[in-house]
Amino acid sequence: MEVDSVVLDDSHACIDTIRESFTIRLSKDTAPYKEIFELFEADLEMQGIAHLEEIRKNEYEAFLSVPYWSWQDKIQEVAKILVNHKDLPAIGFAWEAIKDRIADCQCIISGYSLEISPYFNPIELFGSFHAAKHRVLMSATTNNDAFFIKGLGFSIDTVKNPIVYEKEKWSGEKMILVPYFGLPT
Repeated sequence: MEVDSVVLDDSHACIDTIRESFTIRLSKDTAPYKEIFELFEADLEMQGIAHLEEIRKNEYEAFLSVPYWSWQDKIQEVAKILVNHKDLPAIGFAWEAIKDRIADCQCIISGYSLEISPYFNPIELFGSFHAAKHRVLMSATTNNDAFFIKGLGFSIDTVKNPIVYEKEKWSGEKMILVPYFGLPT
């Protein structure tokens, strides 16, 4: 079904839900967490030995990001681990969405869990939204426009040129509309 226009209210709130759908979150008690932790343990030690020790002790606030270069070097091993456990509910849906984009993901390991998520949401998987000729985002609490780019796949030029009413004076409340006029031809 072809969609001409999409209006997304509270778009800032949607980003977290969309990102969550593309995130694999594994509890420390699961086999894939343990296997991935072991795979990157030496790399994490290079990031910070004290932080790593806190992760080992399951401290809530302790977390480290797997270095980008290590992730790229070991991406085949990560894929094998995730494929071997893809039937786990924590992997299921997100795996289907990101399995061919796993190299473009980041991995954060904490004492309680491990998260694998893409740097940019593969918004093109939401066909109707992605292909809509017009996408109008509304947000009353936008303080960082980067989420429009990383979270919803908008171009930098689109974000730089929101619809504004020039004669409006600041009233304490303001609605910002960010238009999107179709895919480039």
